[in-house]
Amino acid sequence: MEQFHIIPVHVITLVEDQKNPTLFLYCQGGNKIIPVLIGLPEARILALSLDKASFDRPLTHNLMLNTIKSLGGELTRVVIFDVVNEVFYAKVCIKVGDEEVQIDARPSDALILAVQSVRPIFVTDQVIKKAAQQSPVDRTPAQAEHALTPEEIEALKKHLHEAQEREENA
Repeated sequence: MEQFHIIPVHVITLVEDQKNPTLFLYCQGGNKIIPVLIGLPEARILALSLDKASFDRPLTHNLMLNTIKSLGGELTRVVIFDVVNEVFYAKVCIKVGDEEVQIDARPSDALILAVQSVRPIFVTDQVIKKAAQQSPVDRTPAQAEHALTPEEIEALKKHLHEAQEREENA
């Protein structure tokens, strides 16, 4: 992966709309959000991961994390590095010994791995330029990592609905 300037982001909420499940990432500094559309199955797993649900047997993403660990690696971070035609591109960064291995991944899978393993998520300045929007929710840096209030979630849902209507009417 080319060297880009990376900016930390936090998952602030998942809007589990049946038509377009959307994960909202919050960019520290600048009060910007990045809406990432994801598939229904990934949205369900992500919702369970955000709720810290546990299962008797490992799910696919747990299997991946267990495999990385068993092979002597450690997931260190996830980087969403580009967006082309509304398709996001991500890398899962794994430290093995003194080396970092970067593996191409769908952003939804990478984000699930980051949430499950409590690892940092970054986006490049390129992604900010192409996909970030002014947040309808004002958050301080101290609030960035904390859950949204019901009012803030409603404001994001309204923002998403308005964006969908603009796209349909375009």
